[in-house]
Amino acid sequence: MSRFVCLILSICCSQMAFSHVGSHSSEISIEVLSAAFNQKSADIDLVLTNASHDAISIKSIKTNVGKVEFALNYPLDIPSQNQFSFTNTLSLTVENPVFIPQIFTLIFDFGDAGSGPITIIPTSFKE
Repeated sequence: MSRFVCLILSICCSQMAFSHVGSHSSEISIEVLSAAFNQKSADIDLVLTNASHDAISIKSIKTNVGKVEFALNYPLDIPSQNQFSFTNTLSLTVENPVFIPQIFTLIFDFGDAGSGPITIIPTSFKE
């Protein structure tokens, strides 16, 4: 009977140990510096900070209100604070040929690290 209990405990404990393999809490923070809106676009400047020990990659940035445009290519690597880098700023534009709402959400896809929404609210309006 004790062997059976040990077998069951070892199976359960091994499953609990493997349930956390590959899962990690990312320590990414995204700060909106500015969001300049007009009727059909929003120019957004962000600061991305990675407080974890490893670089994290952005696989995509999406929104349901328009097309996200920026000068860099995916995957976009964000180095950790332990790695030397000059800046982690990102400038992007969300465009819609009809209308951009005053408040919308950007979804950052970090691949295996998960995804996260960022709410964009105008800091200024442009003509």
